[in-house]
Amino acid sequence: KIISELGKNRAPVRIISMTEERRARRYNFFSDAAADALVNLHGDAFIFVSRRGFATSVGCRDCGHVEICPACAVPMVFYEKDKSLRCHYCQRVKKFTGTCPVCQSTLVELRGAGVEFAEAEVRQLAASSRDTHDFIRIDSDMPTVPTLRHEHQIIIGTEKAFSFVRWDKLTLTIFADTDKLLAHPELRAAEDTWHRIHEVQFKRPNNSELLIQTFDPNHIVFRGLTEPDRFYRLELHSRQALAYPPYTYLVRYCFGANDAETSRIKAGEVF
Repeated sequence: KIISELGKNRAPVRIISMTEERRARRYNFFSDAAADALVNLHGDAFIFVSRRGFATSVGCRDCGHVEICPACAVPMVFYEKDKSLRCHYCQRVKKFTGTCPVCQSTLVELRGAGVEFAEAEVRQLAASSRDTHDFIRIDSDMPTVPTLRHEHQIIIGTEKAFSFVRWDKLTLTIFADTDKLLAHPELRAAEDTWHRIHEVQFKRPNNSELLIQTFDPNHIVFRGLTEPDRFYRLELHSRQALAYPPYTYLVRYCFGANDAETSRIKAGEVF
């Protein structure tokens, strides 16, 4: 799917259906179009990935157990470099043994791709660019840019990476996992994603490529890229139906204590 109305004289935005990729039995993290663009890369590239780590969760194929943070009740993220599991909320870290702690099975499955995994894939696809490009991962775990040794760079990163992109030298941008942004349980998820795409759109050079991978190419965010008024109206209608701002007010109360139970009791006293 090609969107060509975003800006005059600009290379069109390509919306790539990952559903069609799967139907064609292509199960790689990058679509064929994105892989070809990386293989034939000449200038700078920016690959945006929304999650840190190598895999966003670890589960057992035999018993179905998923490694959950005992304090936050969210899946722990796997890091390949030091073979660890980490919680991005409370910063808890535990060693990854490769064995299910419930049934002792070794059939452990890594699920969901993070920025570390994307970096490994990019390095493999763009192997021919190693003599001309610096491969740079930028996220909260690695927030600064190392010393550059080559003329061009390939940045693989989260939102932290946007301020490090050399927009004037950019020839390729890939939104690798846009659906994770849209699935985030936050009322501004669609709006933030729409603005993020437009930020790249208006900063990139006219001849650079912009590829967006998604399993839902008909999502209102993508349909609204060339119809901002339509996106605005539908987003407002949705918020009104769900009693979200700007039609209502949301108030956040934060209670801090040495333990969760004390915070729960104090919060109950307020309401």
